[in-house]
Amino acid sequence: MKELEDNLLYRLTSTEGSLVDDESLIEVLRVTKETAIDVNDKLSTAAETEVRISSAREEFRPGKFISYEYWLVAFMSVKHMWNHRCILRYVMGR
Repeated sequence: MKELEDNLLYRLTSTEGSLVDDESLIEVLRVTKETAIDVNDKLSTAAETEVRISSAREEFRPGKFISYEYWLVAFMSVKHMWNHRCILRYVMGR
């Protein structure tokens, strides 16, 4: 795109006489326009794809909370064992 813009600007500034009479300038304008339309279409498609990917990503996000629940249960079981040991020590007179 940058190369097309540079070429177009060069042609516009270096053309002598009527711009309408310069066939190569008209061809550069046509190619630049077609390329710009193609790039805009691809950018639009990319934006739509990004929305679909973000939506799909959100479907898997609840898995994050499941990992929190796992660690909570794991922590509680360790804490429960610790409490059990403390009660046994108290009951046994230690």
